[in-house]
Amino acid sequence: MTPPIRVLFIHHSSQLGGAELSLFELVSHLDCQRLVPVVCLPGDGPLVDRFRQTGILTIDLPVPRYRRTINPWTICSMIFRWRRINRELRKIIKGKNIDLIHANSRQTVFSAYRAALAGGIPLVWHERDLSPLGFLECRLAKFSERIIAISKAVEKHLKAIGFADEKVCLVRNGIDIHRFQPAAPEIPRKKLGIPESG
Repeated sequence: MTPPIRVLFIHHSSQLGGAELSLFELVSHLDCQRLVPVVCLPGDGPLVDRFRQTGILTIDLPVPRYRRTINPWTICSMIFRWRRINRELRKIIKGKNIDLIHANSRQTVFSAYRAALAGGIPLVWHERDLSPLGFLECRLAKFSERIIAISKAVEKHLKAIGFADEKVCLVRNGIDIHRFQPAAPEIPRKKLGIPESG
């Protein structure tokens, strides 16, 4: 029997929003006979609680939010945090025998790509935005095995700025259809031939 693939999912927020709910739906519906998820999130929060309630292994990893700046102190601080996160990720990859990294946002691609390279494992970047990509993000694309676009608009956006067709793939966000089943209509007793009580 083929051993399951161990996937490390990384995200930069433990709160609940669109990207976070999409990540939860994705991970919580995996076939765990084939894919074993490990989720890295910063600190405690409602998203961490949801994963733990489903029994999915969650690791506290303080993934920073990077931002563009010309302030040298802020740049030095971000580099320091980036190096620390990379060391932690390498330990997790080795300790949990990770086979693949899933970066759930462009923020986490910054944190994950060096650790993926060092571990010799593929990196998948899940792109959810239409905001412009800077020079660094475009450079990081070459380290990603695949870039998942959540819509035709995002796919078109990525290809328009030069990402190769074979690298970008469209995978729309999944939904749990059982949550949207309409309730059965109530049929009047008279139509069923049942006399009205009273």
